[in-house]
Amino acid sequence: LFLCVVVLTIYCNMKTTSLLAAALTGGTVSGFTAPSSRMQVSSRRCETSPTRLYAAADDTFALLFDCDGVIIETEELHRLAYNAAFTEFNLQIGDEPVEWTVEYYDVLQNTVGGGKNKMFFHFRETKGAFPTSEDGKAAPSTPEGEQDLVDRLQARKTDLYKDLIAEKAMARPGVLELMDQALADPTIKVGVCSASTKEAVTKVLDV
Repeated sequence: LFLCVVVLTIYCNMKTTSLLAAALTGGTVSGFTAPSSRMQVSSRRCETSPTRLYAAADDTFALLFDCDGVIIETEELHRLAYNAAFTEFNLQIGDEPVEWTVEYYDVLQNTVGGGKNKMFFHFRETKGAFPTSEDGKAAPSTPEGEQDLVDRLQARKTDLYKDLIAEKAMARPGVLELMDQALADPTIKVGVCSASTKEAVTKVLDV
């Protein structure tokens, strides 16, 4: 099993977990099987008709969930937080403000993992230049300066993202009910993996 993971945290007592698509559609993953009956969602806590998790009697296994887009639909919140940070820093390349459109971010998030890497890719590969910032401050001209700008942008973006999560985020239908069942079974280990910062992932799990 190969996982491209920057953050991997095992939560044995988490109050939220995430949706494993195969589990909700009657599929099988590593010995985990769920019935094919559809769940009827009636509230944010995802009260559902009875759905059981089944594991082989002689097997202990783990359910590993990606954070963004699985527990909560977060990708648009990430994009909004990046753009808000870019605006606060008054980033410009030439006469154009730095802004990531929905269409561009969709390509970016499926091309590059990690927030800092996304910014480096955007400035170096897409635009071929780093931006001016903070009311006309010159674009960084050294690798150290570029790293400093990206570090500061990422730190501010994380704070803005956490605010958006607190205001707007909701769990995907069925997620919390599935999570509670998995955590109630001592033979099932539950993990969350993400390329986001630890702070951002923790905020999602706290919602």
